[in-house]
Amino acid sequence: MIQPIKGSHNMFNKTKKLGLTAFLLFLISFGLFYLDTRTTQPNLVGTDFLSGLDNEKIFYIQIETNRQAISLIRDGEKFFLKSDKGYPTSNERINEFIYNMASIQIADLITKNPNRFEDLKISDNNFDAKITFEDNQEKKLTEFYIGKMLNNQQRYIRLSKENKVYLSKDIIKLPTGEKDFIDKTLLNISRSEISSIKVLNTSSFQIDKNDNKFVVTQPKKAQIEESKVNQFINRISNVYFKDFKKINDDSISKVNFDKSIEVKLSNAIKYLFEFSQLDDKYYLKVLSNAGEAPKEIVIHSEDDQNKLKSVEKTILAQKKAQQFNLEHGAWIYEIHK
Repeated sequence: MIQPIKGSHNMFNKTKKLGLTAFLLFLISFGLFYLDTRTTQPNLVGTDFLSGLDNEKIFYIQIETNRQAISLIRDGEKFFLKSDKGYPTSNERINEFIYNMASIQIADLITKNPNRFEDLKISDNNFDAKITFEDNQEKKLTEFYIGKMLNNQQRYIRLSKENKVYLSKDIIKLPTGEKDFIDKTLLNISRSEISSIKVLNTSSFQIDKNDNKFVVTQPKKAQIEESKVNQFINRISNVYFKDFKKINDDSISKVNFDKSIEVKLSNAIKYLFEFSQLDDKYYLKVLSNAGEAPKEIVIHSEDDQNKLKSVEKTILAQKKAQQFNLEHGAWIYEIHK
């Protein structure tokens, strides 16, 4: 008869106790992980992530993603691309971005554990996006990380100076590049404002407005279909660009502007368009004659309301033309054919 090994029963009991202990520890650690992962606090749901952000104090914006860094700097009432030699941005798009960031709301508090930052992509060295707002002294107003997306909607978010990781309530829209902040409409002139158009090249001709209708007046015997005239006016009054370069950029040093168009408005402001082609690309530069406009406008006490409104429109047109030169005079634009 085989005798049981001495102590085997005790060993079995010990093994069973160790296994039970390990299982209990696993349950506890899993429970802690779950609580750490979903620490929902009802009083946080719907609260602002960035409380007290004052857009009037924002002078510098830095947006870092895994694709590129976007730097924006404010001068007066306008932001410019710091990384692209100062190209002006669209105020509307800048304001929309600031509003979207300031409107981020919290859904849940996820964790306070720094060991999880890397996995959630909200660590100092691993993030989907890092957003920094600074004042005019380059002092940080706020800085935060945007991390992984959950269910293709919400994202993990964390202020850089805190360990609290939240889940955003809604989708966070992030820019894909610098051009997201640029309005690619170079010029948008109402047809009603145009009084004449001159094409100044080998095939010169002029279009004038007569009784609210555009007709070719030079050369006198020119036979151009009305539909083509209207098509031409639509193109020249709504100008869009694909890309932009500094006027002294080496890559376009061989560009020769040999075609030009002068657009005269009813308020006497003129815009000069100069065109060129280099290989398969088309380039444009535009300037207004704001410098030629009268610097003084005399207003008499007996002038009627219509005259005063006309003067006001002229002043606004001059300012608009001057601003156009400041923002676009130093640039050459690549346009569609």
